[in-house]
Amino acid sequence: MLTSDYCVFIPTYKRANNVITYKTLRDCGYSGKIYLVVDDKDPDLEEYKKKYKNQVLVFSKDEVAKRIDVCDNFLEKNSVIYARNKIPELAKEVGVKYYLVLDDDYLWFSYRRCFGKVLKEFRCKKLDEIILSCFD
Repeated sequence: MLTSDYCVFIPTYKRANNVITYKTLRDCGYSGKIYLVVDDKDPDLEEYKKKYKNQVLVFSKDEVAKRIDVCDNFLEKNSVIYARNKIPELAKEVGVKYYLVLDDDYLWFSYRRCFGKVLKEFRCKKLDEIILSCFD
């Protein structure tokens, strides 16, 4: 059983009907909390809320932009840097101490093991156990 002060954050944009990582996490045996981090100007915002309800955390890129330097001179805010900089605050808001941040397009999770001189890859089906081992 995962600890209650742990979750996964998935920053996402314009993918309300195709957050691949969400499905992959569940298919790989993750049973914990998942939050989708969506900016307030995302055209799919209402669809996210409809589909994922209280798992959607909304933030303002404009507000985050006031306190960080993204080291570019582009006017558009087409970067995940805003969401990633907001996530530590969101973690406090939802009451988690530990979290993992994943992009929204992961198709699988796997791990590798050596068998002699052969390295084999295995698709993860018990992601909770792997995450718990990280706590240990």
